[in-house]
Amino acid sequence: MAELNLDYYTAKDHYSDGDIEETLLKMAQEGKSFEDLPEEEVSFPMVYHFSGLRENILSWYPLKKADSLQDIGAGCGAITGMLCRKAGHVTSVELSKRRADINYARNRDKENLTIMVGNLNDMTFPEKFDYVVVNGVLEYAMSFTEGKTPYETFLQRMGAYLKPEGRLLIAIENRLGLKYFAGAPEDHTDLHFFGINGYPGNQSVRTFSKNELGELLENSGFPFLRFYYPYPDYKFPTEIFTDESLYTNSYGRSYPVYTDKTADLFAESEGVKAFEKEKILDSFVNSFLVEAGRTENRDPEEILYVKLNQERKEKFRLLTRIVRENGEGRAEKEAMVPQAEEFVEKLEKTGTESTGSDKYKNLPCRAENGKISYPLLTGKTLHQEIAELAQKEDLEEIKAVLKKFYQEFFGARQAADYRTGEFREVFGDHPGREDYECVCPANVDLICSNIFMGEKENQIIDYEWMFDFPVPVNFIMWRLIHELYTDVSELPRLCHEDEMMAEFDISYTDYEIFMDWTMHFVYEYVGCGSLIPFEQKKVPVSVTELVNREREKHQMHSKMYYDLGEGFCEEHTLYAEGKLSGNRFRVEFALSGIKGIRNLRWNPANGHFLKVRIERLDCGCSAELVPQGVHMKVDNSTTAFFTTDGFYLIDVTHPENVDRIVIEGKLDCLELPDVEKLLAFEKEREVRREQERVRKEAERAAKQAAEEAARAQEEALRHPGKKAQVKKLVKKVLRYHTEPAAVMGVETTPTCMGSVDFFHYENGTLNAIGWAFDPTFASMGQPRIAFYQGTQKLQEASCTTIYRTDVANAIGNPDAESAGFSFLATVLAPAETSVFLEYGTAADTGRFLIGKIPGTRDQKELLVYAIEDPKSIGNLRHFKQRHVRSTRKAYPQAVYQQKVDVIVPVYNGLEYFDALFSGIEKTKVPYRLILVNDKSPDPEVGNYLEKYAAEHDNVVLLNNETNMGFLPSVNRGLKMAENHVALVNTDVEVPEEWLERLMLPIFAKENVATTTPFTTCGTICSFPDFCRDNKLFEGMPLWEIDDEFRMIRPQYPAMPTGVGFCMGMNLKAIQEVGDKLDANDKAGVEADCKALKEILEKVNMDDITDAQIAEIKAGKEKLSESAQKLFTKMYEQAGAAAQGAQGAGAQAGPEAGPAPDGFQGDDVVDGDYKEV
Repeated sequence: MAELNLDYYTAKDHYSDGDIEETLLKMAQEGKSFEDLPEEEVSFPMVYHFSGLRENILSWYPLKKADSLQDIGAGCGAITGMLCRKAGHVTSVELSKRRADINYARNRDKENLTIMVGNLNDMTFPEKFDYVVVNGVLEYAMSFTEGKTPYETFLQRMGAYLKPEGRLLIAIENRLGLKYFAGAPEDHTDLHFFGINGYPGNQSVRTFSKNELGELLENSGFPFLRFYYPYPDYKFPTEIFTDESLYTNSYGRSYPVYTDKTADLFAESEGVKAFEKEKILDSFVNSFLVEAGRTENRDPEEILYVKLNQERKEKFRLLTRIVRENGEGRAEKEAMVPQAEEFVEKLEKTGTESTGSDKYKNLPCRAENGKISYPLLTGKTLHQEIAELAQKEDLEEIKAVLKKFYQEFFGARQAADYRTGEFREVFGDHPGREDYECVCPANVDLICSNIFMGEKENQIIDYEWMFDFPVPVNFIMWRLIHELYTDVSELPRLCHEDEMMAEFDISYTDYEIFMDWTMHFVYEYVGCGSLIPFEQKKVPVSVTELVNREREKHQMHSKMYYDLGEGFCEEHTLYAEGKLSGNRFRVEFALSGIKGIRNLRWNPANGHFLKVRIERLDCGCSAELVPQGVHMKVDNSTTAFFTTDGFYLIDVTHPENVDRIVIEGKLDCLELPDVEKLLAFEKEREVRREQERVRKEAERAAKQAAEEAARAQEEALRHPGKKAQVKKLVKKVLRYHTEPAAVMGVETTPTCMGSVDFFHYENGTLNAIGWAFDPTFASMGQPRIAFYQGTQKLQEASCTTIYRTDVANAIGNPDAESAGFSFLATVLAPAETSVFLEYGTAADTGRFLIGKIPGTRDQKELLVYAIEDPKSIGNLRHFKQRHVRSTRKAYPQAVYQQKVDVIVPVYNGLEYFDALFSGIEKTKVPYRLILVNDKSPDPEVGNYLEKYAAEHDNVVLLNNETNMGFLPSVNRGLKMAENHVALVNTDVEVPEEWLERLMLPIFAKENVATTTPFTTCGTICSFPDFCRDNKLFEGMPLWEIDDEFRMIRPQYPAMPTGVGFCMGMNLKAIQEVGDKLDANDKAGVEADCKALKEILEKVNMDDITDAQIAEIKAGKEKLSESAQKLFTKMYEQAGAAAQGAQGAGAQAGPEAGPAPDGFQGDDVVDGDYKEV
């Protein structure tokens, strides 16, 4: 049993990770790892301290059973168990007793372990050690070592513990690690570029560059150094490089990150390539493992490279070493745990077996001392050959080389039923094509870098994954080609991966199936991926955008809107641009040439939260700037705007007489911390106002009561019988100052917890944001805002639910995730009114006091007008964790080989055109744009369309001679369709790659008739609230919302109908449903419609007669009757056609069949189209 030595413990722990250490101790005592717990109970500290990957830093190092070893700063025992398995005796030193207890609980069965608790500087050791391990400790030496040179002092002390031939093993980050340049925060401080900048002002921790560390060790008495380079770092290493292998073994593969503060400034892998070429990569690796000694290491065996597979299941857990001994190299594979020894032994037998091809042999290996070894081949691999051809841009030769390999290696392929029990165990139960040709035995890890080409014979190395059951050849080739496209950066520029796959009969559908097989093989069968749930996405950062944003803060783009009687619009706008000087501005607008101005509005600068101080407003007359939108008055002349489009209305008596406006002042762009400070300041100010109000009310009440008492006393002198009443009244007055006044009205439910983050009432506008949660309520129902005067509830209104995962996490109750609320409304109250968040049912109601609003003079009753629509908003984290892929996937090449007819019916809507057409162009799918101008009365519409069609060869413009309406205009465009169709309305703004995503299901499956995307106002396709007209989600711009949607794994639910605002349409479905209605039926409807229009044209609506009303009613009924007959036939035809088009996709479109009960179809008015 291990020994826990407390002789040097002072009963004081100097550092701790907090309460999580109690959890870690319990896990260790129960023999559990984080992998044994439900995912939702696991936090990253558990993973960091208990992950087997931590052992990789030294599990490969050639320690011997005769070696004694000292482990400094052993912590919770991340590598202690591994050291005990390899060395003769291990002495672990740890300053924190709680961490030492965790280490002891994990390794108490180790007979060769002593754990010493206390300060290393106080300890003495009877014997010296063969090795001293300093794993992640050296960087903190200045915090526990006194003197001017704490690092040298610490290292010299470590040297004193070593035998003369002993070795110091130090693992530490590189201060100049490439990952820090690429955007990772410094590991110990979480600050970006902090180490690169030399740790300014820090007196507790620091790391070193390679030269700095080398000089430090030499100055401390260790002249003989050997550097190893753990990758991606020393904490979770999967590979170990040396100076001999750093430039030859693909250092720089992509790796996961576990902090959400990692910025993505540039591709780290590209930086690695550049530094490799310059031969300076060793100075910019992410971490070091240094072997330091006072004598030269004379071990004849030198380790050049190590690959560790610690993440696999124990039975597959191997490490691979490249070793040089007496000038000759060899590769070794060794079991990392006893359970993997059987897997290693099988490799010797596999090396003697046939590959299935006479021209390719497995490289023989020999087993000895529990490991197998191969001779190190020096020839050219197939990977190198293809990489060289790619650099020469010789695509045809690449295809020829791959096809030759395919024919030679898979010459024995034949059709076979591969879906055996063995196959499903390894690759999962994901059905693929039945006609795949297979090979047996099958090497599924047959990648080009494992194939060495020779003049007489070719040899295969690394044949761990050879199976003796049939495996489809297409799958093996898919893995081989996919690996090439991952590692050879020139290949995608020469030929799309889909095109290369097609050369070997591998389709896009196969790609999805093979990916499923690979995922099952890697994560279920082999057992990798235990850390995937804790991976974080890098934060994309554009330095150019940041610089431009900072520059933008010093630019002022100001606008003045003038209303000529029809409201404010972009057409009636004046611009003023200038550079801010010390945040000061001066803008001037000339209005002398504009007649009939009724109102004026000034937007200081859009795109930012702003704080604006007005120092001068000159209109030539008396005027006032009145702030609008969500804002806060900081003082009489300063306003903070909490939306990016805050503005002022200019209150002037005669705006029509204003010729010139000059505004001067100071403008600051606010960041989130600035907003938080302002809100905190406002909250404090509100508290002070309330305290002052209460004080004044108390003084007023006391004064009134004293006056009443005085009057009563005078009365009592005249009427002695009233003395008793006077005494009571005097007591009441005296007691007023010593006892709080009773609260007359409803109060917050005692069990309700919550916070009011923002409460602001000004000029009749109430804005409140916060959260409230009552754990005693099984359900809080639909919370609402309630207004009370005393105990009387005057009114209630709906509020917006904000999902607050921070609240749920903080109070440890997932039901509290929907506890957030937001309320924005115009509220006018006749007297002071209390505002509550009310929840529960009428029978059991709870309340949370949000605040109070004062009464409005001359207001007789409470009026509440909601400014924002109640909806549910919140962050996307919960959704993204379950449905979002980490990287976007390229579209299949077939998407770009089919043309699409994009049909846009147009009736006015000029203001939408710029956004519409610029959006339509954001696609690489070839398309023809068919514009149908439905006799738009605005002449500028026709001019715009004529000009656009003349400038674009792929545009067809159809001009209706008469106004035909929406559906006939669409049908006119459909008659020209030669390809699949995308129907787009004029008021739609589409994002990047819109046509690829809209049409992909139709391209992929013949039985998909229509596709419809999400939108803000699209009935059953509305987002975020179903079947409602929404505002843009959380005020986000289109590209930002779309950026999240593009990362979502595609899901294609069947829909009862498409929605025509933006709809993909299958040409086959259009042709099957088509325009098959009887001409007489259509003519009847058109005649009835025309007759009704003629009646309406004759009527003066201001002087309509009963007879005319009856005539209109009769015409309307006649039109409805004929139209209903027509629609019935349409539905019958569409329903019959849809019978043959059932499947995974949507139905045949808006007219494809009867709508479900209660569904009224698309009732959105698009552009200037009107409903009759």
